[in-house]
This record gives sequence, C-alpha cells and structure tokens, in this order.
Amino acid sequence: MRLTTRDLTPAAEELVSLAGLLSSFAEASEKVLPRLAGLRLAESTAERTTEGSGTRLGCRRAAGETFGESQDWAWRPDALGRRCAYVSLDATGVGMQGDKGTATEGRMAYVGLIFSPGAAGEPTRERVLAGLYELPELGAQMRRQGAQVGMDRAEVWVALTDGGAGLEEFVQVYFPRAECVLDFFHAAEHLNSLAKALYPDEAKVAEAAGSWCHTLKHEGGVALLGVLEALDLRGRKAEAREAHRREVGYVRNNVHRMD
Repeated sequence: MRLTTRDLTPAAEELVSLAGLLSSFAEASEKVLPRLAGLRLAESTAERTTEGSGTRLGCRRAAGETFGESQDWAWRPDALGRRCAYVSLDATGVGMQGDKGTATEGRMAYVGLIFSPGAAGEPTRERVLAGLYELPELGAQMRRQGAQVGMDRAEVWVALTDGGAGLEEFVQVYFPRAECVLDFFHAAEHLNSLAKALYPDEAKVAEAAGSWCHTLKHEGGVALLGVLEALDLRGRKAEAREAHRREVGYVRNNVHRMD
C-alpha cells in the first residue's frame, strides 16, 4: 500500500484535509476523524496535512492547471434559443487570529463560480474557486476553468453578483461579454430591511416587501425605484428616513442590472 510523506494512505490524507477545513484542526483530530473514519491523529498532524494539501493545490493552480473533465457543457438555452453560460462572484469576511491567539483584522475571501443551471430535476453543473485570492489571479483562473467546459462557445454570458464594491468591475474586465444581473436574493434582502425600518407590524412588513419584490421581478428596477421614491415619509423617525435613503440609493446604483 502506497503511503504519503505523512504515513497516510492517499484516501486518509484526503479525509484529513477535508476534515481540517471544517472548523479547527483540534476538532478535526478529536471529533470528526474518529467518528468519520476511525482515524486518531494528533492535532498537529491534521494541521500539517491540511496545510500541505493547500500548498500543493496552490502550486498546481499557479502553474495554470485546471481540474475536472475537459468537455463542453450542454449550456441551457434562453427564450431566444441562445446557449447561456453563467458566472458569479461574491466576497465573504473571514475571521483571523494573530500570533499566540491575539486579535487581528479579518480578510475577505472570494468565491467564484462558473455554472450551468440544470433543468427541472437535474443538478447544476459548476466549477468553484474559493480563497484569499487577489482579483487578477482569481479572474485568470476562472477564465481557465470556464474555457475547460466550453464557456467561450456559449452565445450569451450572464454574470450574477450582489451590489458589493468592485464585483461588477471585475466582471467587466474578465468576462467582458457578460450581461450583468443583480442577484435577486440580495436585492430582496435590502427590500426586507427597508420594510422593517418603515413598518412596526410584521404583517405590514411582509405585505410591503412582497409587493416591492413582485414589482422588481415583473416590472424591473426602474419601476421599483419609482415606487420607493414615492413613499410618504412624513412623520417617520430619523432612523427610518436614513434607511429609506440608504436602500433607495442601493436600488438607484444597481437599477441598470435589475431588468
């Protein structure tokens, strides 16, 4: 049986690395691995194994390697029969810990996605990149993964992002053919926040947010912006007026992606 440099089988090393990504290396060694596979390893072994896997993966990506089968996907058509490829990008805050447990500033991790939504009852096909990337590195890697599955041969590219700073600009640089669309889920979150700020009654919050979301989905961003700007704020508290100013600004800044 072939063993790795850490005296683990390749399968065991993969399990240790996956467990090491879940939470802490201590929890991986003390809880996850014994229950998952009957493996009992020191916390330091789990740490070195996981970090070693990450280092090797990083070197392979830096060398331009892609992963998965190189084959064109059957991109689903739009209403005009054009094959559509999808790309998405989001950022999430990652808490960090300094030397000897000291507090330190967190970092932003990006999650990039090349995908093709499955038809009803079919799974989505996707290539995912996630990590503490600089955007130029992430953009180049996403383009390589997209090329691997035939993205360049799709007639239409669709880019989904939230309203985060720099995300639309990233798409314009690395996926210049893409039609940029605001993620409806994130827009709905902003509308719900506004409804909660304006109305104390839960039923009224649900009614207002539901109406605004319906307008956005069926009439587009321009119509929604008109509805929100016409709201009567007389007698509202300063906090409610500030929430209205902020959320209307969000809609106005993204209205070109809300059709």
